[in-house]
Amino acid sequence: RSRVPTPQLNRWLAEAVQARQPPARQGHRLRLLYAAQVETAPPRFAIQVNSRARLTRDYAYYLENRLRARFGLDGVPVIIDFVEGSHRRRAGASR
Repeated sequence: RSRVPTPQLNRWLAEAVQARQPPARQGHRLRLLYAAQVETAPPRFAIQVNSRARLTRDYAYYLENRLRARFGLDGVPVIIDFVEGSHRRRAGASR
């Protein structure tokens, strides 16, 4: 029933992406923006992505297994929500 700090989760996410690049579809790669734990019982994590359509089941399982191994969550039901972010830009930013 402990919470994983967001900075620690984001370091884990960067390492997981570096070890195995996310899938690409139609020339566009899935980008994993950041991760946060949103509930503790059961552990529920939200990973912000640029496009859920580019996420494959294999890559989702890969991330779940890496998460379990890194934070000692073996035998615990883990929920990972892949949340598609809105395309907000900072004020004054141009394309």
